[in-house]
Amino acid sequence: VLCFFSDGSANIGTFHESLNMAAVYHLPVIFVLENNQYAVSTPIQSVTLVEKLAIRAQSYGMPGITLDGNDAVKVYEAMEEPIRRARKGEGPTLVECMTYRHGGHHINDPGAYMPAEEMQKWKARDPLIVLVKHLKTAQVPQAEVEAIRAKVENILDEAIQFGLTSPEPSPQEFLAEIVN
Repeated sequence: VLCFFSDGSANIGTFHESLNMAAVYHLPVIFVLENNQYAVSTPIQSVTLVEKLAIRAQSYGMPGITLDGNDAVKVYEAMEEPIRRARKGEGPTLVECMTYRHGGHHINDPGAYMPAEEMQKWKARDPLIVLVKHLKTAQVPQAEVEAIRAKVENILDEAIQFGLTSPEPSPQEFLAEIVN
């Protein structure tokens, strides 16, 4: 099981209870903590004194690792061990991926609390920019990179059109998941 959540969740009791239970029962769970530096509008360093939240895994007797979450290749490679552990029944792992939001917490949040220089630093390391650099280093032809980009854009456009042209669900359909 892959369980994704953000840094704001790491200070909530459910986080600690979940890690503890998964560790005690040796559950095959990989907890992926997306540390985007802000819990809504609160900088993470103002609500915790540990620099790397993955250190909390030690409290539950499980491995914890911190990765550059903006580097898809490094994340992919680093996930081999947690996946192996989970598949072998060796219990959970906490994986912290360091990243950054490129804006506020929601559509109506302009993110004015995020320092401009901090934002620019992280935007320069956008995951897509980092991945394209990896592809260039691997000597993937630019035409192939552009073909991948075009394919992804097409998939996204199709998904957006599907969402925009699909009928609204009936109240019964909407509530079916909740009721069942």
